[in-house]
Order: sequence, then structure tokens, then C-alpha cells
Amino acid sequence: MSVTISYSHDDKAWTSRHSYFPEWMVSIDGYFFTFKNGNLYQHFTNELRNNYYGVQYDSSITTVFNTEPAVPKVFKTVSLRGSNAWDLTAETNLEDGLISSDFFEYKEGNWYSHIRRYENDDNLQKLNVQGIGAMDAYNPTVGIRELTFEFTVNPSISSGDRIYLVDNGDLLLIGTVLSHDADSIRITAAATNTPSPGDVIVFVKNSMAESFGLRGDYMTVELTNTSTSYQELFIITSETFKSFS
Repeated sequence: MSVTISYSHDDKAWTSRHSYFPEWMVSIDGYFFTFKNGNLYQHFTNELRNNYYGVQYDSSITTVFNTEPAVPKVFKTVSLRGSNAWDLTAETNLEDGLISSDFFEYKEGNWYSHIRRYENDDNLQKLNVQGIGAMDAYNPTVGIRELTFEFTVNPSISSGDRIYLVDNGDLLLIGTVLSHDADSIRITAAATNTPSPGDVIVFVKNSMAESFGLRGDYMTVELTNTSTSYQELFIITSETFKSFS
């Protein structure tokens, strides 16, 4: 996609990137004009933001958190100081995640939220994947399947968690937890995968609800705002700590 970048003589730096891509531009007596498809446009004349030549664009900002780049970290939160919350995607050298603008809460002058991972992001190395162990028996009944074990099931399992069997390092979905007791789990049935006695079973907590953050040496963040009115964004911060996992 073609863009226009602008240079500030006062700052001696390239300071902005613009979605519009004119054929020509000129400043006359303090007014800024551009030409597109043979038509003349005057900029900064109305309150509708990010609309150029009849096309509506989003505002976006990309930044990198790179303190102590050689130290593995967990990035837990993002805080914004500005007029409104933005949609956010985040990526480290190991993981990626997001924060919808609806997730932010306004606290003491800042928009604050934990970083979520993408829904159904099921990876054996993630903290929301927890082991149960080898299944003893599988009882398929109409509409509900029951898995039983010869030991006490991990007590942190709960309704709505997804149940998988481990097949050569891959996770194969069995179903979703309906209920459980000390040594058995009742699940809805998945379409294709059926466990056998002796299969290793794990459960996966909701990857968006369980806000463990993102692990990595650095984090790249892209903020997007679809508003067509004036918006301000002054500061972006993230709460991080060293990773010991």
C-alpha cells in the first residue's frame, strides 16, 4: 500500500505517516492542497478525520517494548494515556496476542487492560494447558462422553475447558467439559477424535480469559483506532517482569 510520509524541519526527523497518496501537493498562503485523479482537495477543512479522496482509513501506531532485550520477559498489561482506548495487537519473538478496545478499563486517567491471547490458541508450551494424565476408561453415551481415571483429577479443571488427547506431541480435541467429579470428566463430543484407554489427556483453559500475558525478549505493539473524530494518545506503557519458566 502506498503512503505519504512527512518531514519536520523543526524536529529534523520524519514524524508522520499518512494514508493518502496524492499526485501532487502544494501549500499556498498557509493552506494545504493536494491533487488526486485530476481533482483538487483542500486539507484540514472539516471534522471528519482519516477520510481522503472519499476513502475512510483507520489511525494506527506501531511501537516496540525492548527494555533489557537479552532478558526473557512476560508482558502482562498495556496502559494507554489518551482520550480513548484503541484496538491492539501484540507480538513477541515467541507469542502473540491482542486487546480489544472493549477490554480496556479507565483507571486513574489511563486505559488499562491485560494482554489476551487469541481464542483457541492451544499450544502445549502455553501456561493455560494443564495435564491430567493417562485415561483409564472411556464411556460414550448419547450426547455426553465420560472419561474416568484411576486418580484424582486436577482440581483446577472447570466447565467450559477444552479436553484434548496428546498424539505424538499434537493436541487432538475430544470435547468441552460439561461437569466433573474427583475421578471422572463428562464432556460434549468432538466431531472426529475418540480417546482410548491409556491416552494422555490434557485440558486447556480459555486462552483469552486466562490472562497469563506474552513471553518474549521484546514486544511489538500495533494500535488501531477507527474513530472519525479527533483523538489523542500520549503514552503507551506495559507492565513486565522477568520470565522464569
